[in-house]
Amino acid sequence: MNEDILELKDSSKLVLAILTTDFCTAGEICATQMILFHQLEVKLSKEINFVKINVDTNPFIEAAWHISRLPTMVLMNNKKIVYKFEGQNLDVDTIVSKLNKFIQKTMI
Repeated sequence: MNEDILELKDSSKLVLAILTTDFCTAGEICATQMILFHQLEVKLSKEINFVKINVDTNPFIEAAWHISRLPTMVLMNNKKIVYKFEGQNLDVDTIVSKLNKFIQKTMI
């Protein structure tokens, strides 16, 4: 289990995890998603914890979280998955808008 997984256990804030593989990091889709993930982290790091999880070193996660394709971003609240961002056609503004709805809910 890597340190990012341990961070999920200790987080009281929302957590956005990106799940990738060693094989995936060389691909164009994965590179684009990692850039997107970094942009989100820059915009929302005060409200959300960001973690990167490699399913090659944490193979149980893919099955446990019902991940059907990689890369996938998973939003968690109180250690439970509340939303999955899957697909290639996501942009920063769309995801930020969706994340802001969850941020507002957690502040109530």
